[in-house]
Amino acid sequence: MTTILSCRLLLVTCFFALLIGATNLRAEAVELFVSDGDFVRRFDGLTGAPILPSFAVSGATGVTVRDNSLYVATTAPGQVLRLNPVTGNQIGGPFVSFTGQNDGHDLQSPRSMQFDALGNLYVADQEGSSIHIYDSAGNSLRSLTSATLKGPADVELDENGAGAVYVVNPGDSNVLRSVAGTDPLSEFVHSQSGGLVDPIAIARGPGNGWYVLDGNPEAPALLLFTIGGQFDHTLVSFTGASPFGSFKPAYLAFGPRRTLFISGVDLNTRTGEILHFGSDGSFIETFVSGLASPTYFTFGTIAVPEPATYVLSGIALRVLPLARKIFGRTRSKRTLVAFTAVQRVTK
Repeated sequence: MTTILSCRLLLVTCFFALLIGATNLRAEAVELFVSDGDFVRRFDGLTGAPILPSFAVSGATGVTVRDNSLYVATTAPGQVLRLNPVTGNQIGGPFVSFTGQNDGHDLQSPRSMQFDALGNLYVADQEGSSIHIYDSAGNSLRSLTSATLKGPADVELDENGAGAVYVVNPGDSNVLRSVAGTDPLSEFVHSQSGGLVDPIAIARGPGNGWYVLDGNPEAPALLLFTIGGQFDHTLVSFTGASPFGSFKPAYLAFGPRRTLFISGVDLNTRTGEILHFGSDGSFIETFVSGLASPTYFTFGTIAVPEPATYVLSGIALRVLPLARKIFGRTRSKRTLVAFTAVQRVTK
């Protein structure tokens, strides 16, 4: 009798060890999230294949990913929402809310945004002409402002951990920098440097250069600057004589393989696209097409349940009849209840 009970106990232990192990089976997927009018569209970050569903978010602008959550800025009202990156469901109330108290906390017209290594969120407020900084709970910390900061379009953080903040400043046709993130903003890339007229986005490249997107209506271009902010050369021209003469660029960012992506609209077809370039400006492919008016986008690593989780579910259902024979109907019923609870956790 003791041997039989021991065998049963061993089987129960193995069965539940299998189930507990299933709860930890997670895969990571690189996804691309794109603000497209009143939607945030999802794509496979490596292939560009669309992923459903898209998320309806009125007035969506800046997007970023942190800790398996998608953060989306909106303009009506100015706020930042935290969403489940798989379902699009909002998590709690607004991460950054609009209070209407005129106390420096509110966002008027948020654009791009980024988290630093400490979990603080930096948001470019175009109408408020400032960079708002919030802590990891959405509480206001401080703002970066300057008499020369007029309608910031993009904010970029020093990825090497030096704490510098770079701000695209279309109002003065330049790029500003706060050396330590708390210092006053000063000019980093000068107006007209390399023909810069209407800077709209900036990103640090893999070779320590700065990539600046110039939205100049007469001659939009992708310009390369040195690590110190001096003009190097023009990488891509979006004028009539180039292969991309009908493309109106909107935003740029580097992807998971450190190649460059630029969103915008083909004015001939009126189709929103994301173009894929090498870091040297060489064209690779049209990565995403069929959008309406794509602007800000971000790549993020998202945790999703492993297919093995569902395989184990099928195995468990086949084991259940055997469990009934070994343990009896009542005990096997309890096993099924426990299994169902674990299965909910994995989803």
